[in-house]
Amino acid sequence: MWVGPEHFGTPYASIPLRTIGAVAGVGVIVVLGETSCGLTETARIVRYLAGQSAGQCGPCLHGLPSIASDLAQLARGLGGDQTVARLGRRLGEVNGRGACRHPDGAVNLVRSALAVFATDIAAHRRGEPCPYWRNLTGLRFPGPIGL
Repeated sequence: MWVGPEHFGTPYASIPLRTIGAVAGVGVIVVLGETSCGLTETARIVRYLAGQSAGQCGPCLHGLPSIASDLAQLARGLGGDQTVARLGRRLGEVNGRGACRHPDGAVNLVRSALAVFATDIAAHRRGEPCPYWRNLTGLRFPGPIGL
């Protein structure tokens, strides 16, 4: 999940994170720069997560790509309130339905983005595109290190 500046002093450990509603999860920390858009970054991460699923159930196969698409559309300043309403429905439909819980992590990330980046999202809802939405082309992580 995303955390706002008010929680930057929280120690990265299970109990302190739980006090702010977070978990260590896979142990990835992303710091956004001043020219970054949290919504665009969330769209990129969810698109990546959609591509990493085993594709064995509807929430991963259909839900995650649809959620990523809604986020990208919103980052482009398209759809406004309709996109946000559709996104909210999809989050509710996907959450708790994946046997592996992979989609639940993505839903939690998106819900935290909607809260932490509310000011940016309000601008996107009004039709103001993010100048950084072109960065949605992909999210790449390094591959395994060969021995």
